[in-house]
Amino acid sequence: MKTRPAYVGHLFCLIILIGFFVISFNNYLLFHTLAELTSIAVAWCIFMIAWNTRTIAKNAYFLTIGVAYLWIGGLDLLHTLSYKGMGLFPGYDANLPTQLWIAARYLEGLSLLAALGLMDRAPKAAILMPLYGVISTAAAAAALGGVFPDCYVEGVGLTSFKIVSEWVICLLLVAAAGLLRRRRTAFDPYVFRLLAASIGLTIGAELAFTFYVSVYGLSNLAGHFFKLGSFYLIYLALVETGLRNPFSIVFRDLRLSQAALRESEQKFKTLIDDVLDSSKVGIFILDSAFRVVWINKAISEYFGLDREGVIGRDKKQAVRDRIQFIFDDPEAYMEKVVATYENNTYMERFECHVLPGDGRQERWLQHWSQPIEQGLYRGGRIEHYYDITERKEAEEQLKTYLQHLEEMVEARTRDLREAQAELIVKERLAVLGHFAGNVSHELRNPLGAIGASAYLLRMKFGAADEKIREHVGRIESNVAKSDAIIESLLNLSRMEKPKTARTDLTAFLPEALRTVKIPSTVETALDLPAAPVFADIDPEQIRMAVKNIVQNAIQAMDDSGTLSMSIRDAGAGRAELVIADTGPGIAPDYLEKVFDPLFSTKTHGIGFGLSITKMIVENHGGTVLAESPTDGGARFVMTFPQARPARF
Repeated sequence: MKTRPAYVGHLFCLIILIGFFVISFNNYLLFHTLAELTSIAVAWCIFMIAWNTRTIAKNAYFLTIGVAYLWIGGLDLLHTLSYKGMGLFPGYDANLPTQLWIAARYLEGLSLLAALGLMDRAPKAAILMPLYGVISTAAAAAALGGVFPDCYVEGVGLTSFKIVSEWVICLLLVAAAGLLRRRRTAFDPYVFRLLAASIGLTIGAELAFTFYVSVYGLSNLAGHFFKLGSFYLIYLALVETGLRNPFSIVFRDLRLSQAALRESEQKFKTLIDDVLDSSKVGIFILDSAFRVVWINKAISEYFGLDREGVIGRDKKQAVRDRIQFIFDDPEAYMEKVVATYENNTYMERFECHVLPGDGRQERWLQHWSQPIEQGLYRGGRIEHYYDITERKEAEEQLKTYLQHLEEMVEARTRDLREAQAELIVKERLAVLGHFAGNVSHELRNPLGAIGASAYLLRMKFGAADEKIREHVGRIESNVAKSDAIIESLLNLSRMEKPKTARTDLTAFLPEALRTVKIPSTVETALDLPAAPVFADIDPEQIRMAVKNIVQNAIQAMDDSGTLSMSIRDAGAGRAELVIADTGPGIAPDYLEKVFDPLFSTKTHGIGFGLSITKMIVENHGGTVLAESPTDGGARFVMTFPQARPARF
């Protein structure tokens, strides 16, 4: 359809204005009536369009303007009919139409300002229509009833109220123009310019109406031309634009909403991309053909993949060609992942171990995937990869800790068992010592009598009869053995807390050996350091301990072999005394038992010597160990706390 050029309409309006101007010089009342009726017609056309489009309007601006101009037109109609010379309101002068004019302009200024303030609210015709009806009716009734302030006095002109009101209305219009400029993005640029120009002409009209003295004067004429121009621009902005191009007004909000929606979608998409891209959870998004639609930075980092090189590729093929080989069990990974593509109906979850290389770090990932059931990629699949490296490391540390804890518990249990066994031994020794203390006197007296009798028999009959001499010797040997047992028991009962003294072990050991009867068939070898080795010991008790070990060694060698002894600084504040023999050694099963009371492998042993030795050494804060070297013999190692340097 061929449209009419815009200048044709402007030319037509110009002709009408020229006609109005000519008419104003011949019949001003006719000019006034035509000008007002034209503006009233435009106002009511605005209302009709606004009212009939109220159900699709997205804000209250257009409906507020439409309802306002309905009632503004009504007040202007009363103003026109009551104008001086019309004769329709007998008894009233030019004050009445002026009052109605001011009421209409107040309503217009406030409405233009309020409509802009209500733009963001939903239109409510049920409230606007009665509200404007009440205000307009009240203003008209006040003017007709003589309540409204006077605005014009015959022969004098405008009242102060009228002039001040025009300035107030101008300020309202200026405020509306300023607010319109701030909200200009809500209007079509062409409509915005027309509305702004219309408000400007309305301000010009109000200023013109502040100067006239006669209602037929030049200032009044100019004010009406400004008003006609203002309403013509309103006509162009709202009526003609609304009829010829309804999308410029009626669907302006829709276009803005669509643009805002597109902008919001873009921002939301950007926000989602940024959030997902910054997530530490790796994400694959696959379409219904299982092509890679999108991956985030975490996937690129975890898998060592180039995003541009992966997007658009068949994921199944990518798994077969490359991805499976970054895991320590490629076949298991490929089998589980490819199965989800062949049967995309279930969720899958498993752990996988990424190997380092090609820009990747070693890490543990948890795969979790599920089908996409709606949206753009419906029928596709989304795969998540959670970095569980820290959790796996913590689990491994916990496993190691539990294993270490079990070892500690086992060691502690072993220590407790050893302590319990040692306690039992000590209790047994204490009982034996207590028993020895009580019975030693009763045993030694009879043994003394037996020994004395054997001696007398030897002296009297030994030389005469060999058998008597043999039997007497057996008696004396067993008396000596019994006395040794009693002596050992007494040693247990007399065991006191060591009275330690700073002692040089290198000088102590040779002196202690002199108290032991060593057969000439036993060779002794001493390995003593040149420098003294001091220890805090009780010389008498340690001499007894050394004696017991040496006697055991001599007996083990059957009075023939080599007895080796050495002393050294063992470090860590410990001194070491070692006694070794060349006997048959100690069976492995007996190494833990040799220090038990009453344990002996010798037919003539009583099993107290090493028990006493262990007690003595441990009472000194030391240790004693029995060893059986692979090259033969037995070896006993005693350690003692070293003595502190002497103070001078």
